[in-house]
Amino acid sequence: MISRIHHFHIPVMGTSFTIDCPLRVGKFGISSCVSLGDDHLIEGVRRFWSNRLGRSYTPISSRSHDARAMRITAYLDFLQTELEQQCHDMRTQSFETDSDLDKYFQLLPGGPLSDLYSKMLCEPKMDVKSVLMDQCRAAVRPGAIEVNIMTKVNRERKVRGMPQGPEMGDALAALRGFLNSKALGSVVFSAGLNPRLYSYAAEFDRLRTNSAGQFHKAIILKVSDYRSASVQGQFLAKKGLWVSEFRIESGLNCGGHAFAKDGMLLGPVLQEFAEQRTQLYERLSGLYHKACLKLGIEKMQPPAIRITAQGGIGTAEEDLLLREHYQVDGTGWGTPFLLVPEVCMVDPEHLTLLQNAGEDDVFLSRSSPFGLPFWSMHQSASERLRKARVRAERPGSPCRRGYLAFSTEFGENPLCFGSRKYQQLKLEQVDTLGLSPKQRQAHVLDITAKACICDDLSGAATRVLEINQTSHPAICPGPNIKYFSKVTTLSEMVDHIYGRGNLLNQVERPHMFVNEVRLYADHLRDEIHRFQMKLSTHSMKTLEEMKLNLLAGLQHYLSMVPSRLKPVQSSLTEQLERLKKELECLMLPDRELASCH
Repeated sequence: MISRIHHFHIPVMGTSFTIDCPLRVGKFGISSCVSLGDDHLIEGVRRFWSNRLGRSYTPISSRSHDARAMRITAYLDFLQTELEQQCHDMRTQSFETDSDLDKYFQLLPGGPLSDLYSKMLCEPKMDVKSVLMDQCRAAVRPGAIEVNIMTKVNRERKVRGMPQGPEMGDALAALRGFLNSKALGSVVFSAGLNPRLYSYAAEFDRLRTNSAGQFHKAIILKVSDYRSASVQGQFLAKKGLWVSEFRIESGLNCGGHAFAKDGMLLGPVLQEFAEQRTQLYERLSGLYHKACLKLGIEKMQPPAIRITAQGGIGTAEEDLLLREHYQVDGTGWGTPFLLVPEVCMVDPEHLTLLQNAGEDDVFLSRSSPFGLPFWSMHQSASERLRKARVRAERPGSPCRRGYLAFSTEFGENPLCFGSRKYQQLKLEQVDTLGLSPKQRQAHVLDITAKACICDDLSGAATRVLEINQTSHPAICPGPNIKYFSKVTTLSEMVDHIYGRGNLLNQVERPHMFVNEVRLYADHLRDEIHRFQMKLSTHSMKTLEEMKLNLLAGLQHYLSMVPSRLKPVQSSLTEQLERLKKELECLMLPDRELASCH
């Protein structure tokens, strides 16, 4: 597998923002993640880059048999071929200040390779310097091409009304496309356990080790808590599949979908991983060895499991805290890269919105048809269009792609919650529910809040690549965006991550842990309101558990401040104590709590 030379990776962002990231940053040794959600977009991006780079392009029609898997394979083959060519060309370059080869080494964090580069620069003897240059060139390695599959997005495909079988489902086809490709990297499974998908993965030898104990392609699980990691890891291990990395994401302090997970804060979750890491490895390796024995696979000692964290990181000090205190092996930086045109595809209109985003511009919406909270921008083209349709009394979107058409509430043909047909039927149903006027209004707002994130999340890329200039992009930055206002370069952003520069704006930025607790407190208030409006799927017991988990997590942060965060101890403790009091005073539904003083 690809060795990682950077402490950070660029996680998947939407379906389009990182769709061609490996072409942009892979040659500098930076790993990035591509969404496999939208094969129509993937085909369009392959066509664009093939034409731009003068490569041959053979279109794959959506009517072709197994078109989704074939499109994904073709695109990933293209990415891997181009990335290898980029690195080959870079190794032939001179170490001039404007060359990609020099930039590769300038971006590195401190370490042996960076030291070798510095030694080469300072060497006065040309014969020795030449040898050191060759050693540097030989050390150039690309970043990994990672692909993300949302496990639950597994719509059954039909042709002329006839089901095509489970293997043609969206998630399974995406996995097949990746595994049949030449891409060197990992598949990132997100959004929970899918037994059918994981069982299907076990049918492919490319997810198993070779004779040297190395993986052809690896598995990464994106999770929000230890229990989920353990359950999914064991399920895969029993099938002879090894999880190479658990990627822990903050439930709310991130972009895109928010998985709040009953108030479990990132710090306590990471602490549990740190404490249980050895036991987790032993448990999974034991199950893995048993499965390999049954399958007739030579017994190999599986590699150490990487633990990484992402969501809301904004400074080099916070990054270092996660790596040192919680012993994570790396971190993910997403939202700030939306302001780096070299890295992410954001059209000029929305780049300006991101640059100027303030406290109230980014909000945790209900726009996702998944039914999960989803970070949105009030002034995005998608949100403006959604509101215009509601005002015109034609809520909902045309459902062109159907990736999220899951609901069979109104018949056998599944509908998407964001579709016009579903919202019309659902609005007709509201008056039969016996709701109070306030509850009815809340239900209407909740129904019409859903937008199309199949078409709209690809909109920024289709605008930038001139595939569809009339698209209405949705944009889903995390709340961290309000602390970054400069459209910047890759070099400047990497320097910020490694503490060699500072890109924060003048907005006062609380520590990431304070931001996280604040987001969860606001989320709990919203869930209480939804419970009262008969909108919440949570029980009273779940709300109580969420509050208790938040208070326990807050206490965890308070206990670590004196030992780990001395420079900001006073202000940080004060902010956390204030949040603690707010949470203690927060009244849950149908409970008469004593007044707090």
